[in-house]
Amino acid sequence: MILRRIVEHVRTQNWTAIGIDFVIVVLGVFMGIQLGNWNETRAEEARGESIRARLAAEFIDIEPQVARHVRNVTRWRDLADGLAEDVLSGAIDLQTQEFADRSLAISWHVPAGGSNTVAELINQGDMDLLGSPDLVDLLLEFQSTSVRHVTAGASLFQEASEDFRRIWDVGRLAAIPPERRSEEFTAILSERASPPDVYVRLGSMSLYLEIDLDWHQRSLELVCGILQELGEPCRASDAPETEAEQ
Repeated sequence: MILRRIVEHVRTQNWTAIGIDFVIVVLGVFMGIQLGNWNETRAEEARGESIRARLAAEFIDIEPQVARHVRNVTRWRDLADGLAEDVLSGAIDLQTQEFADRSLAISWHVPAGGSNTVAELINQGDMDLLGSPDLVDLLLEFQSTSVRHVTAGASLFQEASEDFRRIWDVGRLAAIPPERRSEEFTAILSERASPPDVYVRLGSMSLYLEIDLDWHQRSLELVCGILQELGEPCRASDAPETEAEQ
Protein backbone atom coordinates (compact mmCIF):
# COMPACT_ATOMS: atom_id res chain seq x y z
CA MET A 1 0.00 0.00 0.00
CA ILE A 2 2.73 2.47 0.95
CA LEU A 3 4.80 1.44 -2.08
CA ARG A 4 1.88 2.11 -4.43
CA ARG A 5 1.32 5.52 -2.90
CA ILE A 6 4.99 6.42 -3.29
CA VAL A 7 4.95 5.36 -6.96
CA GLU A 8 1.84 7.46 -7.53
CA HIS A 9 3.37 10.50 -5.84
CA VAL A 10 6.56 10.13 -7.92
CA ARG A 11 4.48 10.12 -11.11
CA THR A 12 2.72 13.29 -10.02
CA GLN A 13 5.99 14.71 -8.63
CA ASN A 14 4.33 15.36 -5.27
CA TRP A 15 7.59 15.65 -3.37
CA THR A 16 6.01 16.65 -0.09
CA ALA A 17 3.85 13.53 -0.02
CA ILE A 18 6.87 11.45 -1.01
CA GLY A 19 8.81 12.87 1.94
CA ILE A 20 5.94 12.14 4.29
CA ASP A 21 5.63 8.56 3.02
CA PHE A 22 9.38 8.07 3.39
CA VAL A 23 9.28 9.30 6.98
CA ILE A 24 6.36 6.93 7.68
CA VAL A 25 8.33 3.99 6.26
CA VAL A 26 11.47 4.86 8.25
CA LEU A 27 9.47 5.32 11.45
CA GLY A 28 7.68 2.05 10.87
CA VAL A 29 10.94 0.17 10.41
CA PHE A 30 12.48 1.89 13.45
CA MET A 31 9.46 1.14 15.65
CA GLY A 32 9.44 -2.46 14.45
CA ILE A 33 13.08 -2.89 15.39
CA GLN A 34 12.54 -1.20 18.76
CA LEU A 35 9.50 -3.36 19.46
CA GLY A 36 11.50 -6.48 18.60
CA ASN A 37 14.34 -5.39 20.89
CA TRP A 38 11.87 -4.55 23.64
CA ASN A 39 10.22 -7.96 23.35
CA GLU A 40 13.61 -9.68 23.40
CA THR A 41 14.66 -7.68 26.46
CA ARG A 42 11.40 -8.51 28.22
CA ALA A 43 11.84 -12.20 27.40
CA GLU A 44 15.41 -12.18 28.78
CA GLU A 45 14.28 -10.33 31.91
CA ALA A 46 11.48 -12.85 32.45
CA ARG A 47 13.93 -15.72 31.98
CA GLY A 48 16.37 -14.07 34.35
CA GLU A 49 13.66 -13.75 37.01
CA SER A 50 12.73 -17.40 36.49
CA ILE A 51 16.37 -18.44 36.93
CA ARG A 52 16.71 -16.31 40.08
CA ALA A 53 13.59 -17.99 41.49
CA ARG A 54 15.08 -21.43 40.75
CA LEU A 55 18.34 -20.44 42.40
CA ALA A 56 16.55 -19.10 45.47
CA ALA A 57 14.56 -22.33 45.87
CA GLU A 58 17.67 -24.49 45.43
CA PHE A 59 19.88 -22.52 47.82
CA ILE A 60 17.11 -22.35 50.43
CA ASP A 61 17.40 -26.16 50.45
CA ILE A 62 21.22 -26.18 50.29
CA GLU A 63 21.72 -23.74 53.19
CA PRO A 64 20.40 -25.91 56.06
CA GLN A 65 22.31 -28.92 54.72
CA VAL A 66 25.61 -27.03 54.73
CA ALA A 67 24.81 -25.47 58.11
CA ARG A 68 24.15 -28.95 59.52
CA HIS A 69 27.47 -30.16 58.13
CA VAL A 70 29.25 -27.26 59.85
CA ARG A 71 27.63 -28.11 63.19
CA ASN A 72 28.35 -31.82 62.86
CA VAL A 73 31.99 -31.44 61.85
CA THR A 74 32.51 -28.90 64.65
CA ARG A 75 31.05 -31.38 67.14
CA TRP A 76 33.18 -34.26 65.84
CA ARG A 77 36.35 -32.16 65.99
CA ASP A 78 35.54 -31.13 69.56
CA LEU A 79 34.82 -34.75 70.50
CA ALA A 80 38.21 -35.82 69.12
CA ASP A 81 39.96 -32.98 70.98
CA GLY A 82 38.22 -33.72 74.27
CA LEU A 83 38.80 -37.44 74.04
CA ALA A 84 42.48 -36.92 73.19
CA GLU A 85 42.86 -34.71 76.29
CA ASP A 86 41.27 -37.35 78.52
CA VAL A 87 43.47 -40.07 77.03
CA LEU A 88 46.57 -37.92 77.62
CA SER A 89 45.63 -37.19 81.24
CA GLY A 90 44.56 -40.77 81.94
CA ALA A 91 41.04 -39.61 82.77
CA ILE A 92 39.45 -42.35 80.68
CA ASP A 93 39.91 -46.12 80.46
CA LEU A 94 40.20 -47.12 76.81
CA GLN A 95 38.52 -50.47 77.47
CA THR A 96 35.24 -49.04 78.78
CA GLN A 97 31.80 -48.28 77.34
CA GLU A 98 32.49 -44.56 77.85
CA PHE A 99 35.40 -44.67 75.43
CA ALA A 100 33.30 -46.72 73.00
CA ASP A 101 30.45 -44.18 73.08
CA ARG A 102 32.68 -41.16 72.64
CA SER A 103 34.98 -42.59 69.98
CA LEU A 104 32.21 -44.08 67.84
CA ALA A 105 30.38 -40.72 67.90
CA ILE A 106 33.15 -39.18 65.78
CA SER A 107 32.34 -39.37 62.07
CA TRP A 108 32.93 -37.72 58.68
CA HIS A 109 30.75 -35.90 56.14
CA VAL A 110 30.98 -36.41 52.40
CA PRO A 111 30.38 -32.95 50.83
CA ALA A 112 27.27 -32.77 48.68
CA GLY A 113 28.85 -30.97 45.74
CA GLY A 114 27.67 -27.89 43.87
CA SER A 115 24.41 -26.52 42.48
CA ASN A 116 22.69 -28.19 39.54
CA THR A 117 21.20 -24.86 38.45
CA VAL A 118 24.57 -23.11 38.50
CA ALA A 119 26.16 -25.95 36.53
CA GLU A 120 23.39 -25.63 33.93
CA LEU A 121 23.85 -21.84 33.71
CA ILE A 122 27.59 -22.23 33.20
CA ASN A 123 27.14 -24.88 30.50
CA GLN A 124 24.56 -22.78 28.64
CA GLY A 125 26.42 -19.49 29.08
CA ASP A 126 23.39 -17.83 30.70
CA MET A 127 25.01 -16.31 33.80
CA ASP A 128 24.62 -12.79 32.32
CA LEU A 129 20.82 -13.17 32.52
CA LEU A 130 21.06 -12.79 36.31
CA GLY A 131 21.84 -9.08 35.93
CA SER A 132 24.12 -8.95 38.99
CA PRO A 133 27.91 -9.28 38.73
CA ASP A 134 28.15 -9.78 42.51
CA LEU A 135 25.68 -12.68 42.39
CA VAL A 136 27.51 -14.23 39.44
CA ASP A 137 30.85 -14.01 41.29
CA LEU A 138 29.37 -15.66 44.40
CA LEU A 139 27.75 -18.45 42.37
CA LEU A 140 30.96 -19.18 40.47
CA GLU A 141 33.00 -19.24 43.67
CA PHE A 142 30.47 -21.49 45.39
CA GLN A 143 30.49 -23.91 42.48
CA SER A 144 34.28 -23.94 42.32
CA THR A 145 34.59 -24.37 46.10
CA SER A 146 32.06 -27.21 46.13
CA VAL A 147 33.77 -29.11 43.33
CA ARG A 148 37.20 -28.67 44.92
CA HIS A 149 35.81 -29.66 48.34
CA VAL A 150 34.60 -32.98 46.94
CA THR A 151 38.10 -33.72 45.64
CA ALA A 152 39.86 -32.40 48.75
CA GLY A 153 37.43 -34.22 51.06
CA ALA A 154 38.08 -37.54 49.35
CA SER A 155 41.83 -36.97 49.60
CA LEU A 156 41.60 -35.93 53.26
CA PHE A 157 39.54 -38.94 54.26
CA GLN A 158 41.87 -41.26 52.38
CA GLU A 159 44.74 -39.91 54.46
CA ALA A 160 42.69 -40.00 57.66
CA SER A 161 40.99 -43.35 57.07
CA GLU A 162 43.59 -45.44 58.90
CA ASP A 163 43.32 -43.24 62.01
CA PHE A 164 39.51 -43.34 61.94
CA ARG A 165 39.49 -47.09 61.34
CA ARG A 166 41.85 -47.81 64.22
CA ILE A 167 39.92 -45.63 66.69
CA TRP A 168 36.59 -47.11 65.58
CA ASP A 169 38.06 -50.62 65.94
CA VAL A 170 39.10 -49.88 69.52
CA GLY A 171 35.70 -48.35 70.20
CA ARG A 172 33.81 -51.37 68.84
CA LEU A 173 35.94 -53.75 70.91
CA ALA A 174 35.51 -51.59 74.01
CA ALA A 175 31.74 -51.66 73.48
CA ILE A 176 31.73 -55.41 74.12
CA PRO A 177 30.97 -55.92 77.87
CA PRO A 178 34.02 -57.36 79.66
CA GLU A 179 32.09 -60.43 80.75
CA ARG A 180 31.30 -61.24 77.12
CA ARG A 181 34.83 -60.76 75.77
CA SER A 182 36.79 -63.88 75.04
CA GLU A 183 40.48 -63.99 75.96
CA GLU A 184 41.31 -63.43 72.30
CA PHE A 185 39.15 -60.30 72.13
CA THR A 186 40.61 -58.99 75.40
CA ALA A 187 44.16 -59.53 74.10
CA ILE A 188 43.42 -57.71 70.83
CA LEU A 189 41.77 -54.82 72.69
CA SER A 190 44.71 -54.52 75.08
CA GLU A 191 47.09 -54.47 72.12
CA ARG A 192 45.17 -51.83 70.17
CA ALA A 193 44.15 -49.66 73.12
CA SER A 194 47.61 -48.16 73.55
CA PRO A 195 47.13 -44.65 75.05
CA PRO A 196 50.01 -43.05 73.09
CA ASP A 197 48.80 -44.52 69.78
CA VAL A 198 45.16 -43.61 70.48
CA TYR A 199 46.17 -40.08 71.53
CA VAL A 200 48.17 -39.51 68.32
CA ARG A 201 45.40 -40.89 66.12
CA LEU A 202 42.75 -38.76 67.82
CA GLY A 203 44.96 -35.72 67.26
CA SER A 204 45.24 -36.57 63.58
CA MET A 205 41.48 -37.02 63.31
CA SER A 206 40.94 -33.62 64.91
CA LEU A 207 43.36 -31.99 62.45
CA TYR A 208 41.67 -33.55 59.42
CA LEU A 209 38.26 -32.53 60.72
CA GLU A 210 39.51 -28.97 61.28
CA ILE A 211 40.66 -28.75 57.66
CA ASP A 212 37.36 -30.18 56.43
CA LEU A 213 35.47 -27.73 58.66
CA ASP A 214 37.16 -24.78 56.93
CA TRP A 215 35.72 -25.98 53.61
CA HIS A 216 32.21 -26.37 55.04
CA GLN A 217 32.34 -22.95 56.70
CA ARG A 218 33.45 -21.26 53.48
CA SER A 219 30.60 -22.97 51.61
CA LEU A 220 28.14 -21.71 54.23
CA GLU A 221 29.45 -18.14 53.92
CA LEU A 222 29.00 -18.29 50.14
CA VAL A 223 25.51 -19.77 50.41
CA CYS A 224 24.46 -16.99 52.78
CA GLY A 225 25.93 -14.37 50.44
CA ILE A 226 24.04 -15.87 47.50
CA LEU A 227 20.76 -15.92 49.41
CA GLN A 228 21.21 -12.30 50.44
CA GLU A 229 21.81 -11.32 46.79
CA LEU A 230 18.59 -13.16 45.94
CA GLY A 231 16.68 -11.35 48.69
CA GLU A 232 16.43 -14.37 50.98
CA PRO A 233 17.64 -14.75 54.60
CA CYS A 234 19.86 -17.53 55.93
CA ARG A 235 17.19 -19.37 57.91
CA ALA A 236 19.04 -22.34 59.43
CA SER A 237 22.60 -21.08 60.00
CA ASP A 238 21.99 -20.32 63.66
CA ALA A 239 19.49 -23.11 64.29
CA PRO A 240 20.23 -25.18 67.43
CA GLU A 241 21.72 -28.60 66.91
CA THR A 242 19.42 -31.53 67.62
CA GLU A 243 20.43 -34.82 69.20
CA ALA A 244 19.35 -36.70 66.07
CA GLU A 245 21.52 -34.62 63.76
CA GLN A 246 24.10 -36.69 61.90
